Amino acid sequence: MTDRSPGAALRRGALGPAVALAAVAATVVAATAAWLFLRDVREPERAGGR
Repeated sequence: MTDRSPGAALRRGALGPAVALAAVAATVVAATAAWLFLRDVREPERAGGR
């Protein structure tokens, strides 16, 4: 019988591409959030502040 646990899938390397894609997506989201935050801090008038 095949072991279908997440640990077994990880050992087989089946989750490698999914984990890599999730890491890339998390990096893009974090970088975008940081860029928007820093843009607003540096240029508050663009964000509608005073």
